[in-house]
Amino acid sequence: MKITYICHATLLIEVSGIKILTDPWILGPAYCEQWYIFPPPCDNYLELIKDIDYVVYSHGHEDHLQIETLKIINKSAHIFFPYTWFEGAKDLFNSLGFTKITEAVNEKTYHLSKDIKITYLANNLDNIMVIEGNGKVLVDVNDALHSAPKNVIHYFIQKINKKWKNPDYLFSGYAGASYFPNTIKCEWKNDMETGKVREQFFMDNFCRIVKGINAKYSVPFAADFVLLDDDQRWINEVKFPRDKIKSYFENNFGKENSSGITLMYPGDSHESGSVNIISNYHKDLESKNINTLVDAVYSKEIIAKRNTPAISEETFSKLFEKLKKH
Repeated sequence: MKITYICHATLLIEVSGIKILTDPWILGPAYCEQWYIFPPPCDNYLELIKDIDYVVYSHGHEDHLQIETLKIINKSAHIFFPYTWFEGAKDLFNSLGFTKITEAVNEKTYHLSKDIKITYLANNLDNIMVIEGNGKVLVDVNDALHSAPKNVIHYFIQKINKKWKNPDYLFSGYAGASYFPNTIKCEWKNDMETGKVREQFFMDNFCRIVKGINAKYSVPFAADFVLLDDDQRWINEVKFPRDKIKSYFENNFGKENSSGITLMYPGDSHESGSVNIISNYHKDLESKNINTLVDAVYSKEIIAKRNTPAISEETFSKLFEKLKKH
């Protein structure tokens, strides 16, 4: 099993000649041009995602299911998505040219080939995906657990341990996404301090997941995005630094299980027990301010945001009524 980190929550998993792509968001921004991928996808992503056999989705948020990215994926790919989604998902995939679509039922194991299978574990609209191939087990937690209460995390750890004890790989989210308390302004709230505490909450949960699942290799991911608007760029600096995760784990959760914590950035890959490190962001994010790096990647987009014209009162009123009706 070879795993290549493309960006954000997008992994390319290759087993016995079969190529599986998880939660692909590679092109353009998400959420009405608010989120931008950072670090950006590896330069050779088009070559890497050529002739994909399976696209597997954990949930339907736009930083996981992104239409512009789906447009560049070969239409012969077989799509898997969890049954917990709302009606209309198949119609969406069909409209984009995909014909092989499976709506995966919770806790049912699906065979993608003789040697490869996938199982979904639903936590509300989020899903854990367990991919097995050639004797290797990868647990893709993505966004499904690190914002959950302790008892929910414990419940799913027990469920995973019962069926897949000590898996080979764990990929889990470790940072925040939603707007409160980051972008909602209150006179009595210190935004920076509140944001840091919130990120520590997510980090503690990531550590609980790592300790409980006890995989050989545990990789923090699904937080490769930044905000570009001037009044929100401070949020980019609040995220828990990945290079500090291992020491934080050892100081607060013990040294046991810490050796497998592995950092991967776009372009890095893992195969046969070794990591192929090629991304410059291992050094850049340790030595440079994140917003300085963001400026270099998204200079044109930042200028465009600073020169966005205001809409008229009439246009605003129409938009307001449309949103209210929706």
